Amino acid sequence: LDPSTDSSRAVLDHYASGVVAVIEHTTPSGSAMGNFSRLMQYASSHRTENYFSLSDQDDVWLPGKLALGMERLKAMERNYGDAVPLLVFSDAEVVDEELRTIAPSFWRYEKLQADLCRAYKSLAIQNVGQGCTFVFNRALLEKVCRIPAQARMHDHWMMLVATVFGHIDYIDAPTLKYRQHSRNVLGSAGQQLGSAFRRFLLKRDGITAAIHASENQALAFLEEYRADLSVPEREFFEQFSRLAERSFLFRKFFCIRHALRMSSGPRTLGLYLFI
Repeated sequence: LDPSTDSSRAVLDHYASGVVAVIEHTTPSGSAMGNFSRLMQYASSHRTENYFSLSDQDDVWLPGKLALGMERLKAMERNYGDAVPLLVFSDAEVVDEELRTIAPSFWRYEKLQADLCRAYKSLAIQNVGQGCTFVFNRALLEKVCRIPAQARMHDHWMMLVATVFGHIDYIDAPTLKYRQHSRNVLGSAGQQLGSAFRRFLLKRDGITAAIHASENQALAFLEEYRADLSVPEREFFEQFSRLAERSFLFRKFFCIRHALRMSSGPRTLGLYLFI
């Protein structure tokens, strides 16, 4: 619980009976990413559970959300063992403030390809999983633990760690209602072809900034995990983190050589045009 001016504390006190543990901070986390980073550091050092899930309180979980995630996660543990970082994510239904359906599938609404979760090079550029749908094991919690300020978002960082050092799987069905309203910090805005091309024409600076943010994240990832990376992984993150310093032709060749792609044709075109 960050310092809050609403009734959050009173609501939590109502539930804090041994079932819910309230963790109260005296200083703000500064962002959703900072808040989840704090929570995971706390869980790593103070909790003994083997499985974890993130919760955004704007959302409404559908029946069986945790059961579905746990079933998939335990099947992965039977294949890979429980010492390997493992993560499961799912689709979501996009709804408005009154829980009226905006889109039955967040993935299709945003034109996301869940399969990219297994390609760390593409995942370094674009996240395809929502943290509010995550179920993961302690091995991933301990591998992630502290999320650096250079990460683009906590869920993006967790996906990257999981796919490089462990395994990710997904449930191709909504497990929650993802609420959209004017107070959302980050949210779904749709990726229709017309709006995508308008972004290419009118928001080139924003696309370039997003690419640079991914480069900064790659540098932070390299600094955090250099000793644990294979030679090809280390070389990729080293080159990607310094792309802004390289020539126009080198940047294009880098994308082609590593077969970088994003979840849609317009996004991939924007990457190759503006990187």
